Amino acid sequence: MITLNGIRARDTLFMINNKQMYHGTIESQEIDIVKNNKTYSLYLSATPKDFNSVKTNFDIIISSFKLS
Repeated sequence: MITLNGIRARDTLFMINNKQMYHGTIESQEIDIVKNNKTYSLYLSATPKDFNSVKTNFDIIISSFKLS
């Protein structure tokens, strides 16, 4: 769990192997947050070899996400 805008959000990391859709494996991070009975999701992904190098950029995106 993480906190976004003072609200607890679910943070999930997972791998997907789908050669038809992604031409191999991708590593993904999904952030789900519920506010006012609506669910908002952020889905960030990269190849496994690139994921750690773009993680800082993903963190910037996540921390800049604002709900009104």
